[in-house]
Amino acid sequence: MFTIIDWESLVFLPRHVAFKGNNGQYLCLRQIEGHPYLQFSSGDIGDAGVTMEVFMNNDRSIRIKPACSNKFWRRSLNWIWADSDDTTSNIKDTLFRAFKVNDQTIALRNLGNNNFCKSLSKEGKTNCLNANVSSITKDVRLRVEVPVLERKIYNIKYDLDNCRIYDESKLVIAMNSASNYTRKSESLDLKLSYTDTHTRTWKANVSLKVGAKATMNFEQYPKIIKGRIELSGEIQTGFEWEDTKTVTSVIDVLYKVVLPPMTKVTVNLTAINGTCDVPFTYMQKDSLYNGNIVISEVQGGTYTGSNYYSLNFQTTEESLSSSI
Repeated sequence: MFTIIDWESLVFLPRHVAFKGNNGQYLCLRQIEGHPYLQFSSGDIGDAGVTMEVFMNNDRSIRIKPACSNKFWRRSLNWIWADSDDTTSNIKDTLFRAFKVNDQTIALRNLGNNNFCKSLSKEGKTNCLNANVSSITKDVRLRVEVPVLERKIYNIKYDLDNCRIYDESKLVIAMNSASNYTRKSESLDLKLSYTDTHTRTWKANVSLKVGAKATMNFEQYPKIIKGRIELSGEIQTGFEWEDTKTVTSVIDVLYKVVLPPMTKVTVNLTAINGTCDVPFTYMQKDSLYNGNIVISEVQGGTYTGSNYYSLNFQTTEESLSSSI
């Protein structure tokens, strides 16, 4: 007998999480009748028993323990206790799978009995975690939050060897003209104005949108220059994950033209607008509510940006003799 797993529905949880039940309370470690139960009974994400630590196995099953304890979750007569010393993936009662419901919500299945976990009030226990539901009902849905006081993102490293440029289009971004009604050639500096537009988005490759607000300052960002991606040295501040920031500036350029006698010269400034995707890794420093500092290297970020490049001046001439 074997179990078919829908791998696409499985979700990667952050290393440190907090679970909120349908009663609006956080799941936390509580001693009840001499046993370490998990109870939806805290209204404070900073409660010492609320932060849970998640450990991923090779088969994408997970083990979970309270951050304040060295004991892992274990199913005992369907109640979930935090009392296991086992650090392997050999005991199914200590193993779980997280299934995505939406961007903030999951369902946890215990692999010991293949039931989903819910809040249960029974046998003298109130709102304690129990694995006794065979399908993803409303009762088994857990909201995931990140118990992080402060998060800093730094030391971003872009992988320029695995980037791409796409959606390229050639545009006329500025135009101006000048006329010479004399019998002699003239030269002048023709001014063309255009609005330079850049869009920039940094995205973390996460299954759930439960990230803490992060302080992110970028010393460099990728930019398309002459059809290649290079790093710009401009410092970027005030960004958040997946927020697209559009930066515009009006730029004036002078183009020297020679006007033949009795001729109108029109100058078009063309540019290519393109979009690039650039993978990156970064360091993440989390300050937890329990005072611990967790520093980790995170893979799988993607920078997406667009800008003008390959600017080119094109001139056309029109005789004015016929208009006189």
